[in-house]
Amino acid sequence: MVGAPKFYGNLSGYENLKLMAKLIDGTSDKDIDKSLELVGLKDRGKDKFTSYSLGMKQRFGMTYQLPYL
Repeated sequence: MVGAPKFYGNLSGYENLKLMAKLIDGTSDKDIDKSLELVGLKDRGKDKFTSYSLGMKQRFGMTYQLPYL
């Protein structure tokens, strides 16, 4: 992935995933936690997206695909 994916910077990583889950498919909180854990961001899930480094943003971008793999 080149560059950083675009998400809501004023929301935490967890809040971004929760918002998308409501809009798309209703993914559960447990699935969101598992996705954050798989990309190594479980401890940073409550931090604002703008505080993430480029690499963290790229890994976070992969969380949208994990439920479909």
